[in-house]
Amino acid sequence: MLALLTEIYNYIFHKDQYFILIMGLDNAVGKVVFDGVQLNFWDLGGQKELQSLWDKYFAEAHGVIYIIDSSDQSRIEESLDAFEKALKNQTLNGVPVVIVCNKQDIKECMSVSDVKMALREIIKKLGTRDCSLFPVSALHGNNVLASISWLVKAIKKNSDYRPPS
Repeated sequence: MLALLTEIYNYIFHKDQYFILIMGLDNAVGKVVFDGVQLNFWDLGGQKELQSLWDKYFAEAHGVIYIIDSSDQSRIEESLDAFEKALKNQTLNGVPVVIVCNKQDIKECMSVSDVKMALREIIKKLGTRDCSLFPVSALHGNNVLASISWLVKAIKKNSDYRPPS
């Protein structure tokens, strides 16, 4: 009887579960239910000393959020190198990517067109995978939900290739 009740409970309340990599040069982790699915965020710092840990997460990832600190132009090359290295990993082939240009609330930040220009060679290598870029201010919440919403839709569209956990 308990097994039947457990099965009914799981059927009614089960939410598809997706794992999303957050990549940038700084770190955070968490879980959230969004648009009817559970999102598990793994923040993988882009620092060279942390890159050896990446492979452990790539095979499980359903999506990637690549965060650019658009207020720190001095680290853009380091950031782009880390992003390009990650995208070369075969286990991330076909996984949707949302590029977040954070700190757009800061006057001296790189513009979205500057970021696109810096990314132009990497974008050419993305192939057919879904990819979008959003200007974001995490401080004010501008475009945060829009970028997550886009990624969730892309992940769901991609679920035949990489089904939920």
